Amino acid sequence: LDPQLEPLADKGGPTQTHAFQQDSPAFNGGSNALAPVNSTTEQRGKARISGTTVDIGAFELQLLLSIAGGNNQSTTVDTGFDDDLQVKVIDEFDNVVPNVTVTLTSPTTGASTSLKNTTLTTNANGTATTTANANTVAGTYQVEATSTGITGVNFNLTNNPGAANSLTILAGNNQNTTVNTAFTDSLQVQVTDKFGNVVPDVTVTLTPPTTGPGASLDSISLTTDVSGIATTIATANTIAGNYQLAATSTGITGVDFNLTNDPGAAAILNILTGNNQSTDVNTAFADSLQIQVTDEFGNVVPGVTVTFTAPATGASASIGSITLTTNTAGLASTTVTANSMGGNYQVGARVIGVTEVNFDLANIAAPVIVPGDFTSVIVPDDFTSVIVPGDSTLVTVPGDSTLVIVPGDSTLVVVRSDSTPLVVPANSTPVIVPGNSTPILVRGDATTSNIPDFTLIWQSVIEELPESGLEEFACQTAPAIVINFTEEEGEITLDEEIKTEIQRNQDCQPVANQGNE
Repeated sequence: LDPQLEPLADKGGPTQTHAFQQDSPAFNGGSNALAPVNSTTEQRGKARISGTTVDIGAFELQLLLSIAGGNNQSTTVDTGFDDDLQVKVIDEFDNVVPNVTVTLTSPTTGASTSLKNTTLTTNANGTATTTANANTVAGTYQVEATSTGITGVNFNLTNNPGAANSLTILAGNNQNTTVNTAFTDSLQVQVTDKFGNVVPDVTVTLTPPTTGPGASLDSISLTTDVSGIATTIATANTIAGNYQLAATSTGITGVDFNLTNDPGAAAILNILTGNNQSTDVNTAFADSLQIQVTDEFGNVVPGVTVTFTAPATGASASIGSITLTTNTAGLASTTVTANSMGGNYQVGARVIGVTEVNFDLANIAAPVIVPGDFTSVIVPDDFTSVIVPGDSTLVTVPGDSTLVIVPGDSTLVVVRSDSTPLVVPANSTPVIVPGNSTPILVRGDATTSNIPDFTLIWQSVIEELPESGLEEFACQTAPAIVINFTEEEGEITLDEEIKTEIQRNQDCQPVANQGNE
Protein backbone atom coordinates (compact mmCIF):
# COMPACT_ATOMS: atom_id res chain seq x y z
CA LEU A 1 0.00 0.00 0.00
CA ASP A 2 1.47 3.28 -1.09
CA PRO A 3 1.07 5.83 1.73
CA GLN A 4 1.63 8.66 -0.78
CA LEU A 5 3.66 10.68 1.64
CA GLU A 6 5.56 13.81 0.85
CA PRO A 7 9.31 13.93 1.68
CA LEU A 8 10.18 14.85 5.23
CA ALA A 9 10.04 18.63 5.45
CA ASP A 10 9.21 21.57 7.62
CA LYS A 11 5.44 21.97 7.36
CA GLY A 12 5.16 24.50 10.10
CA GLY A 13 5.46 22.49 13.29
CA PRO A 14 8.29 22.24 15.83
CA THR A 15 9.71 19.27 13.95
CA GLN A 16 9.76 18.20 10.37
CA THR A 17 6.98 15.93 9.22
CA HIS A 18 5.76 13.96 6.27
CA ALA A 19 2.77 15.56 4.64
CA PHE A 20 0.61 13.24 2.63
CA GLN A 21 -1.02 13.67 -0.67
CA GLN A 22 -4.83 13.93 -1.07
CA ASP A 23 -5.08 10.34 -2.35
CA SER A 24 -3.14 8.97 0.60
CA PRO A 25 -5.02 6.32 2.60
CA ALA A 26 -4.07 8.39 5.64
CA PHE A 27 -6.47 11.16 4.60
CA ASN A 28 -9.64 10.77 6.64
CA GLY A 29 -8.45 7.27 7.40
CA GLY A 30 -8.53 7.51 11.16
CA SER A 31 -11.34 7.10 13.64
CA ASN A 32 -12.82 10.12 15.36
CA ALA A 33 -13.83 7.86 18.22
CA LEU A 34 -10.20 6.84 18.78
CA ALA A 35 -8.85 10.35 18.57
CA PRO A 36 -7.58 11.50 21.95
CA VAL A 37 -10.25 13.54 23.62
CA ASN A 38 -7.74 15.93 25.06
CA SER A 39 -5.84 16.33 21.83
CA THR A 40 -7.48 19.00 19.66
CA THR A 41 -4.51 19.83 17.47
CA GLU A 42 -2.10 17.83 15.39
CA GLN A 43 1.73 18.02 15.41
CA ARG A 44 1.79 21.49 13.83
CA GLY A 45 -0.78 22.92 16.15
CA LYS A 46 -3.56 22.90 13.55
CA ALA A 47 -7.01 21.31 14.00
CA ARG A 48 -6.79 17.62 14.84
CA ILE A 49 -9.85 16.93 12.70
CA SER A 50 -10.19 18.92 9.49
CA GLY A 51 -13.06 17.71 7.42
CA THR A 52 -15.29 14.90 8.39
CA THR A 53 -12.77 12.41 9.81
CA VAL A 54 -9.44 12.56 11.55
CA ASP A 55 -6.39 11.73 9.44
CA ILE A 56 -3.94 8.92 10.31
CA GLY A 57 -0.67 10.10 11.71
CA ALA A 58 0.66 13.23 13.27
CA PHE A 59 -0.16 15.32 10.25
CA GLU A 60 -3.75 16.55 9.68
CA LEU A 61 -4.40 17.86 6.19
CA GLN A 62 -6.13 21.24 6.63
CA LEU A 63 -9.18 22.01 4.45
CA LEU A 64 -10.55 25.39 3.40
CA LEU A 65 -14.18 26.21 2.61
CA SER A 66 -14.94 29.03 0.17
CA ILE A 67 -17.90 30.43 -1.72
CA ALA A 68 -17.83 29.50 -5.37
CA GLY A 69 -21.06 31.22 -6.44
CA GLY A 70 -24.35 32.80 -5.41
CA ASN A 71 -22.98 35.36 -2.96
CA ASN A 72 -24.16 39.01 -2.71
CA GLN A 73 -27.31 38.61 -4.76
CA SER A 74 -30.93 39.65 -4.34
CA THR A 75 -34.32 38.66 -5.54
CA THR A 76 -37.92 39.69 -4.97
CA VAL A 77 -39.64 38.13 -2.00
CA ASP A 78 -41.22 34.77 -2.71
CA THR A 79 -39.07 34.17 -5.82
CA GLY A 80 -35.94 32.08 -6.52
CA PHE A 81 -32.46 33.55 -6.61
CA ASP A 82 -30.93 33.66 -10.06
CA ASP A 83 -27.66 32.01 -8.98
CA ASP A 84 -27.34 28.76 -7.07
CA LEU A 85 -25.49 28.81 -3.78
CA GLN A 86 -22.16 27.02 -4.34
CA VAL A 87 -19.27 26.25 -2.02
CA LYS A 88 -15.85 24.75 -2.68
CA VAL A 89 -13.53 22.77 -0.45
CA ILE A 90 -9.73 22.76 -1.00
CA ASP A 91 -6.84 21.66 1.08
CA GLU A 92 -4.02 23.77 2.28
CA PHE A 93 -2.12 23.02 -0.86
CA ASP A 94 -4.98 24.32 -3.07
CA ASN A 95 -6.12 20.87 -4.05
CA VAL A 96 -9.90 20.40 -4.40
CA VAL A 97 -11.36 18.04 -1.85
CA PRO A 98 -14.30 15.83 -2.81
CA ASN A 99 -16.72 14.01 -0.51
CA VAL A 100 -16.70 16.70 2.14
CA THR A 101 -20.01 17.26 3.88
CA VAL A 102 -21.12 20.91 3.92
CA THR A 103 -24.18 22.14 5.85
CA LEU A 104 -26.12 25.29 4.84
CA THR A 105 -28.10 27.12 7.51
CA SER A 106 -30.49 30.03 6.80
CA PRO A 107 -32.21 32.31 9.39
CA THR A 108 -35.24 30.85 11.09
CA THR A 109 -37.05 34.20 11.44
CA GLY A 110 -37.35 37.38 9.42
CA ALA A 111 -35.93 37.61 5.95
CA SER A 112 -34.60 34.25 4.86
CA THR A 113 -34.58 31.65 2.13
CA SER A 114 -35.69 28.10 1.60
CA LEU A 115 -32.95 25.77 0.28
CA LYS A 116 -33.46 22.77 -1.93
CA ASN A 117 -30.81 20.95 0.11
CA THR A 118 -29.26 21.97 3.37
CA THR A 119 -26.73 19.11 3.59
CA LEU A 120 -24.37 18.90 0.64
CA THR A 121 -21.39 16.75 -0.36
CA THR A 122 -18.59 18.12 -2.47
CA ASN A 123 -18.21 16.48 -5.86
CA ALA A 124 -15.04 15.56 -7.69
CA ASN A 125 -14.39 19.23 -8.27
CA GLY A 126 -14.67 19.94 -4.56
CA THR A 127 -17.89 21.88 -4.99
CA ALA A 128 -21.37 21.53 -3.56
CA THR A 129 -24.45 23.35 -4.95
CA THR A 130 -28.08 24.06 -4.06
CA THR A 131 -30.88 26.37 -5.18
CA ALA A 132 -32.43 29.03 -2.91
CA ASN A 133 -35.82 30.76 -2.85
CA ALA A 134 -36.50 33.97 -0.90
CA ASN A 135 -39.23 33.82 1.67
CA THR A 136 -41.96 36.53 1.92
CA VAL A 137 -40.06 38.79 4.28
CA ALA A 138 -37.97 41.55 2.74
CA GLY A 139 -34.52 42.26 4.10
CA THR A 140 -30.83 41.37 4.05
CA TYR A 141 -29.53 38.23 5.75
CA GLN A 142 -26.83 35.53 5.65
CA VAL A 143 -26.85 31.81 4.83
CA GLU A 144 -24.04 30.04 6.68
CA ALA A 145 -22.00 27.19 5.09
CA THR A 146 -20.12 24.98 7.56
CA SER A 147 -18.21 21.71 7.66
CA THR A 148 -16.64 19.92 10.60
CA GLY A 149 -13.19 21.20 11.33
CA ILE A 150 -13.39 23.83 8.60
CA THR A 151 -13.98 27.52 9.11
CA GLY A 152 -17.43 28.35 7.78
CA VAL A 153 -18.39 30.96 5.21
CA ASN A 154 -21.54 33.12 4.78
CA PHE A 155 -23.64 33.97 1.74
CA ASN A 156 -24.97 37.56 1.86
CA LEU A 157 -28.45 37.61 0.37
CA THR A 158 -31.28 40.15 0.07
CA ASN A 159 -35.01 39.71 -0.35
CA ASN A 160 -36.41 42.77 -2.06
CA PRO A 161 -40.02 43.88 -1.39
CA GLY A 162 -42.58 43.14 -4.04
CA ALA A 163 -44.57 45.63 -6.08
CA ALA A 164 -46.43 48.37 -4.20
CA ASN A 165 -49.75 46.93 -3.21
CA SER A 166 -51.14 48.90 -0.28
CA LEU A 167 -51.20 52.49 0.96
CA THR A 168 -51.65 53.03 4.70
CA ILE A 169 -52.00 56.20 6.77
CA LEU A 170 -49.42 56.23 9.56
CA ALA A 171 -49.98 59.71 11.06
CA GLY A 172 -51.99 62.91 10.64
CA ASN A 173 -55.47 61.45 10.21
CA ASN A 174 -58.53 62.68 12.13
CA GLN A 175 -56.97 65.90 13.38
CA ASN A 176 -58.09 69.51 13.43
CA THR A 177 -56.57 72.97 13.62
CA THR A 178 -57.72 76.59 13.51
CA VAL A 179 -58.19 78.07 10.05
CA ASN A 180 -55.03 79.54 8.53
CA THR A 181 -52.72 77.55 10.84
CA ALA A 182 -50.60 74.41 10.37
CA PHE A 183 -51.80 71.02 11.59
CA THR A 184 -49.86 69.65 14.56
CA ASP A 185 -49.08 66.27 13.00
CA SER A 186 -47.53 65.79 9.57
CA LEU A 187 -49.50 63.76 7.04
CA GLN A 188 -47.70 60.42 6.70
CA VAL A 189 -48.42 57.37 4.55
CA GLN A 190 -46.58 54.07 4.08
CA VAL A 191 -46.49 51.86 0.99
CA THR A 192 -46.19 48.06 1.34
CA ASP A 193 -46.23 45.02 -0.93
CA LYS A 194 -48.79 42.23 -0.69
CA PHE A 195 -46.80 40.61 2.11
CA GLY A 196 -46.61 43.81 4.15
CA ASN A 197 -43.03 44.65 3.27
CA VAL A 198 -42.33 48.38 3.04
CA VAL A 199 -41.66 49.63 -0.47
CA PRO A 200 -39.24 52.54 -1.00
CA ASP A 201 -39.02 54.88 -3.99
CA VAL A 202 -42.75 54.89 -4.69
CA THR A 203 -44.37 58.16 -5.80
CA VAL A 204 -47.37 59.21 -3.70
CA THR A 205 -49.61 62.14 -4.69
CA LEU A 206 -51.63 64.13 -2.14
CA THR A 207 -54.68 66.03 -3.37
CA PRO A 208 -56.62 68.49 -1.14
CA PRO A 209 -60.08 69.84 -2.10
CA THR A 210 -60.07 72.64 -4.67
CA THR A 211 -63.03 74.50 -3.10
CA GLY A 212 -64.39 75.01 0.40
CA PRO A 213 -62.40 73.93 3.43
CA GLY A 214 -58.99 72.53 2.52
CA ALA A 215 -55.27 72.72 3.17
CA SER A 216 -52.06 73.77 1.49
CA LEU A 217 -49.24 71.20 1.47
CA ASP A 218 -45.48 71.63 1.65
CA SER A 219 -45.25 69.03 -1.10
CA ILE A 220 -47.97 67.42 -3.19
CA SER A 221 -45.81 64.76 -4.92
CA LEU A 222 -43.83 62.62 -2.47
CA THR A 223 -41.43 59.66 -2.72
CA THR A 224 -41.34 56.93 -0.09
CA ASP A 225 -38.09 56.56 1.85
CA VAL A 226 -36.29 53.31 2.78
CA SER A 227 -39.07 52.66 5.27
CA GLY A 228 -41.73 53.06 2.60
CA ILE A 229 -42.90 56.31 4.23
CA ALA A 230 -43.90 59.59 2.57
CA THR A 231 -44.46 62.70 4.71
CA THR A 232 -45.60 66.31 4.27
CA ILE A 233 -46.85 69.23 6.37
CA ALA A 234 -50.40 70.58 5.90
CA THR A 235 -51.73 74.07 6.68
CA ALA A 236 -55.47 74.76 6.90
CA ASN A 237 -56.94 77.34 4.53
CA THR A 238 -59.26 80.11 5.75
CA ILE A 239 -62.52 78.17 5.35
CA ALA A 240 -63.82 76.19 8.33
CA GLY A 241 -65.25 72.72 7.92
CA ASN A 242 -64.56 68.99 7.57
CA TYR A 243 -62.93 67.60 4.45
CA GLN A 244 -60.84 64.77 3.06
CA LEU A 245 -57.37 64.93 1.57
CA ALA A 246 -56.66 62.07 -0.85
CA ALA A 247 -53.37 60.14 -1.03
CA THR A 248 -52.90 58.05 -4.18
CA SER A 249 -50.23 56.05 -5.98
CA THR A 250 -50.39 54.38 -9.37
CA GLY A 251 -51.90 50.91 -9.17
CA ILE A 252 -52.80 51.23 -5.50
CA THR A 253 -56.11 51.95 -3.83
CA GLY A 254 -55.90 55.44 -2.37
CA VAL A 255 -56.56 56.53 1.19
CA ASP A 256 -58.14 59.71 2.61
CA PHE A 257 -57.05 61.88 5.52
CA ASN A 258 -60.04 63.21 7.47
CA LEU A 259 -59.22 66.76 8.53
CA THR A 260 -61.10 69.64 10.14
CA ASN A 261 -60.48 73.37 9.93
CA ASP A 262 -61.92 74.98 13.06
CA PRO A 263 -63.22 78.58 12.91
CA GLY A 264 -61.08 81.29 14.44
CA ALA A 265 -61.97 83.52 17.37
CA ALA A 266 -65.21 85.52 17.24
CA ALA A 267 -64.54 88.75 15.31
CA ILE A 268 -67.77 89.96 13.67
CA LEU A 269 -71.45 90.18 14.68
CA ASN A 270 -74.02 90.17 11.88
CA ILE A 271 -77.73 90.96 12.32
CA LEU A 272 -79.77 88.38 10.41
CA THR A 273 -83.36 89.11 11.41
CA GLY A 274 -85.35 91.40 13.67
CA ASN A 275 -83.83 94.76 12.78
CA ASN A 276 -85.92 97.83 11.85
CA GLN A 277 -89.25 96.48 13.05
CA SER A 278 -92.07 97.87 15.17
CA THR A 279 -94.96 96.58 17.18
CA ASP A 280 -97.74 97.88 19.44
CA VAL A 281 -96.81 98.51 23.04
CA ASN A 282 -97.09 95.47 25.30
CA THR A 283 -96.97 93.07 22.36
CA ALA A 284 -94.27 90.76 21.03
CA PHE A 285 -92.33 91.73 17.95
CA ALA A 286 -93.07 89.57 14.92
CA ASP A 287 -89.46 88.62 14.26
CA SER A 288 -86.96 87.30 16.79
CA LEU A 289 -83.71 89.18 17.18
CA GLN A 290 -81.13 86.96 15.54
CA ILE A 291 -77.42 87.48 15.07
CA GLN A 292 -74.64 85.37 13.64
CA VAL A 293 -71.09 85.35 15.00
CA THR A 294 -68.21 84.83 12.56
CA ASP A 295 -64.43 84.87 12.68
CA GLU A 296 -62.32 87.28 10.65
CA PHE A 297 -62.71 85.07 7.56
CA GLY A 298 -66.51 84.83 7.77
CA ASN A 299 -66.67 81.35 9.30
CA VAL A 300 -69.52 80.88 11.76
CA VAL A 301 -68.35 80.47 15.36
CA PRO A 302 -70.38 78.20 17.68
CA GLY A 303 -70.23 78.18 21.45
CA VAL A 304 -69.87 81.97 21.82
CA THR A 305 -71.71 83.83 24.59
CA VAL A 306 -73.90 86.68 23.27
CA THR A 307 -75.53 89.27 25.54
CA PHE A 308 -78.58 91.33 24.54
CA THR A 309 -79.18 94.68 26.28
CA ALA A 310 -82.33 96.84 26.11
CA PRO A 311 -82.75 100.41 27.45
CA ALA A 312 -83.41 100.58 31.19
CA THR A 313 -85.88 103.48 30.93
CA GLY A 314 -88.36 104.85 28.44
CA ALA A 315 -89.39 102.91 25.36
CA SER A 316 -87.81 99.45 25.58
CA ALA A 317 -88.52 95.75 25.44
CA SER A 318 -88.33 92.66 27.59
CA ILE A 319 -85.92 90.09 26.14
CA GLY A 320 -86.73 86.39 26.17
CA SER A 321 -83.12 85.39 26.85
CA ILE A 322 -80.54 88.00 27.71
CA THR A 323 -77.52 85.68 27.55
CA LEU A 324 -77.31 83.09 24.78
CA THR A 325 -74.73 80.75 23.29
CA THR A 326 -74.34 80.48 19.53
CA ASN A 327 -75.33 77.14 18.00
CA THR A 328 -73.43 75.12 15.40
CA ALA A 329 -74.47 77.66 12.77
CA GLY A 330 -73.06 80.53 14.87
CA LEU A 331 -76.60 81.79 15.52
CA ALA A 332 -78.14 83.28 18.66
CA SER A 333 -81.76 84.47 18.69
CA THR A 334 -84.28 85.65 21.23
CA THR A 335 -87.83 86.90 21.33
CA VAL A 336 -88.61 90.48 22.39
CA THR A 337 -91.79 92.11 23.67
CA ALA A 338 -92.40 95.85 23.64
CA ASN A 339 -92.97 97.51 26.98
CA SER A 340 -95.80 100.00 27.62
CA MET A 341 -93.83 103.04 26.46
CA GLY A 342 -94.02 104.18 22.86
CA GLY A 343 -90.96 105.33 20.96
CA ASN A 344 -87.81 104.36 19.07
CA TYR A 345 -84.88 102.66 20.75
CA GLN A 346 -82.05 100.18 20.23
CA VAL A 347 -81.37 96.73 21.62
CA GLY A 348 -77.65 95.95 21.65
CA ALA A 349 -76.00 92.58 21.03
CA ARG A 350 -72.43 92.12 22.12
CA VAL A 351 -69.68 89.55 22.46
CA ILE A 352 -66.56 90.19 24.51
CA GLY A 353 -63.84 91.55 22.27
CA VAL A 354 -66.18 92.17 19.32
CA THR A 355 -67.80 95.41 18.15
CA GLU A 356 -71.40 95.61 19.37
CA VAL A 357 -74.35 95.72 16.93
CA ASN A 358 -77.74 97.33 17.57
CA PHE A 359 -81.28 96.44 16.56
CA ASP A 360 -83.45 99.48 15.75
CA LEU A 361 -86.92 98.93 17.21
CA ALA A 362 -90.07 100.98 17.74
CA ASN A 363 -92.96 100.59 20.17
CA ILE A 364 -96.26 102.01 18.88
CA ALA A 365 -99.29 102.60 21.11
CA ALA A 366 -102.41 100.90 19.87
CA PRO A 367 -104.59 103.27 17.74
CA VAL A 368 -107.38 105.08 19.69
CA ILE A 369 -110.70 105.64 17.96
CA VAL A 370 -112.42 108.84 19.09
CA PRO A 371 -116.16 108.07 19.38
CA GLY A 372 -117.52 111.59 18.80
CA ASP A 373 -116.84 115.30 18.50
CA PHE A 374 -114.99 117.10 21.28
CA THR A 375 -113.88 113.90 22.95
CA SER A 376 -110.69 113.95 25.03
CA VAL A 377 -108.01 111.38 24.11
CA ILE A 378 -104.97 111.03 26.32
CA VAL A 379 -101.75 110.20 24.42
CA PRO A 380 -99.50 108.82 27.18
CA ASP A 381 -96.13 109.31 25.51
CA ASP A 382 -94.29 110.33 22.39
CA PHE A 383 -94.83 108.70 19.01
CA THR A 384 -98.42 107.62 19.54
CA SER A 385 -101.15 107.17 16.94
CA VAL A 386 -104.69 108.55 17.36
CA ILE A 387 -107.62 107.99 15.00
CA VAL A 388 -110.10 110.89 15.06
CA PRO A 389 -113.71 110.95 13.80
CA GLY A 390 -114.78 112.29 10.43
CA ASP A 391 -112.65 110.66 7.79
CA SER A 392 -110.83 108.60 10.47
CA THR A 393 -107.44 110.17 9.91
CA LEU A 394 -104.45 108.61 11.67
CA VAL A 395 -102.68 111.25 13.77
CA THR A 396 -99.06 110.63 14.74
CA VAL A 397 -97.59 112.47 17.72
CA PRO A 398 -93.83 111.96 17.24
CA GLY A 399 -92.07 114.07 19.89
CA ASP A 400 -91.81 117.15 22.03
CA SER A 401 -92.93 119.38 19.15
CA THR A 402 -95.95 117.49 17.86
CA LEU A 403 -97.31 117.81 14.33
CA VAL A 404 -101.05 117.21 14.31
CA ILE A 405 -103.03 117.12 11.05
CA VAL A 406 -106.73 116.50 11.59
CA PRO A 407 -108.99 117.10 8.55
CA GLY A 408 -112.01 115.49 10.14
CA ASP A 409 -114.58 116.77 12.67
CA SER A 410 -113.40 118.94 15.57
CA THR A 411 -112.06 116.74 18.28
CA LEU A 412 -110.46 117.50 21.60
CA VAL A 413 -107.15 115.63 21.68
CA VAL A 414 -105.00 115.62 24.80
CA VAL A 415 -101.36 115.65 23.63
CA ARG A 416 -98.52 114.09 25.71
CA SER A 417 -98.52 112.89 29.26
CA ASP A 418 -99.31 116.30 30.78
CA SER A 419 -102.85 115.83 29.38
CA THR A 420 -103.05 119.23 27.68
CA PRO A 421 -106.16 119.39 25.44
CA LEU A 422 -105.97 120.56 21.81
CA VAL A 423 -109.25 121.26 19.93
CA VAL A 424 -108.87 120.97 16.14
CA PRO A 425 -111.86 121.87 13.91
CA ALA A 426 -112.63 120.12 10.64
CA ASN A 427 -110.71 122.30 8.16
CA SER A 428 -107.76 123.18 10.37
CA THR A 429 -104.21 123.33 9.08
CA PRO A 430 -101.22 121.73 10.89
CA VAL A 431 -100.52 122.93 14.41
CA ILE A 432 -97.15 122.30 16.10
CA VAL A 433 -97.67 121.90 19.84
CA PRO A 434 -94.69 121.74 22.24
CA GLY A 435 -94.87 119.41 25.19
CA ASN A 436 -95.63 122.17 27.71
CA SER A 437 -98.40 123.88 25.71
CA THR A 438 -101.71 124.82 27.25
CA PRO A 439 -105.17 124.35 25.66
CA ILE A 440 -105.95 126.21 22.42
CA LEU A 441 -109.09 126.32 20.30
CA VAL A 442 -108.19 126.73 16.63
CA ARG A 443 -110.96 127.87 14.28
CA GLY A 444 -111.31 126.33 10.83
CA ASP A 445 -109.35 129.05 9.02
CA ALA A 446 -106.36 128.85 11.38
CA THR A 447 -102.84 128.55 10.00
CA THR A 448 -99.77 126.70 11.24
CA SER A 449 -98.46 128.08 14.53
CA ASN A 450 -95.71 127.44 17.04
CA ILE A 451 -97.08 127.76 20.58
CA PRO A 452 -94.07 127.99 22.95
CA ASP A 453 -95.71 129.24 26.15
CA PHE A 454 -99.25 130.27 27.08
CA THR A 455 -98.91 131.67 30.58
CA LEU A 456 -98.68 135.31 29.50
CA ILE A 457 -101.21 134.78 26.71
CA TRP A 458 -103.74 133.43 29.15
CA GLN A 459 -103.32 136.51 31.39
CA SER A 460 -103.75 138.81 28.38
CA VAL A 461 -106.97 137.10 27.38
CA ILE A 462 -108.35 137.30 30.92
CA GLU A 463 -107.84 141.05 31.02
CA GLU A 464 -109.89 141.58 27.83
CA LEU A 465 -112.77 139.22 28.61
CA PRO A 466 -115.44 139.38 31.28
CA GLU A 467 -114.59 138.13 34.71
CA SER A 468 -116.34 134.88 34.03
CA GLY A 469 -113.89 132.06 33.20
CA LEU A 470 -113.11 130.56 29.84
CA GLU A 471 -113.73 126.91 29.25
CA GLU A 472 -111.84 126.94 25.96
CA PHE A 473 -109.21 129.53 24.92
CA ALA A 474 -106.27 129.92 22.58
CA CYS A 475 -103.64 132.26 21.28
CA GLN A 476 -101.05 131.89 18.55
CA THR A 477 -98.48 134.21 17.01
CA ALA A 478 -99.99 134.08 13.54
CA PRO A 479 -102.44 136.96 12.72
CA ALA A 480 -106.20 136.68 12.34
CA ILE A 481 -106.67 134.08 15.04
CA VAL A 482 -110.21 134.32 16.44
CA ILE A 483 -111.26 133.37 19.95
CA ASN A 484 -115.02 132.74 20.03
CA PHE A 485 -117.12 132.84 23.12
CA THR A 486 -120.70 133.63 24.18
CA GLU A 487 -121.70 135.49 27.34
CA GLU A 488 -124.90 134.36 29.00
CA GLU A 489 -125.66 134.88 32.64
CA GLY A 490 -122.03 135.43 33.52
CA GLU A 491 -120.74 132.31 31.87
CA ILE A 492 -118.94 131.74 28.57
CA THR A 493 -120.59 129.05 26.49
CA LEU A 494 -120.83 128.06 22.86
CA ASP A 495 -124.37 129.44 22.49
CA GLU A 496 -124.66 131.35 19.20
CA GLU A 497 -127.18 133.94 20.42
CA ILE A 498 -124.41 136.29 21.62
CA LYS A 499 -120.89 136.27 20.21
CA THR A 500 -117.90 138.47 20.88
CA GLU A 501 -114.76 138.34 18.81
CA ILE A 502 -111.42 139.47 20.13
CA GLN A 503 -108.64 139.63 17.61
CA ARG A 504 -105.07 139.34 18.72
CA ASN A 505 -101.91 140.72 17.09
CA GLN A 506 -98.47 139.06 17.02
CA ASP A 507 -97.94 139.80 20.73
CA CYS A 508 -101.35 138.46 21.73
CA GLN A 509 -102.64 142.03 22.52
CA PRO A 510 -106.29 142.86 21.77
CA VAL A 511 -106.80 144.55 18.38
CA ALA A 512 -110.61 144.64 18.31
CA ASN A 513 -113.56 144.19 20.59
CA GLN A 514 -116.96 143.64 19.10
CA GLY A 515 -119.98 143.83 21.29
CA ASN A 516 -122.62 141.25 21.76
CA GLU A 517 -124.64 140.35 18.76
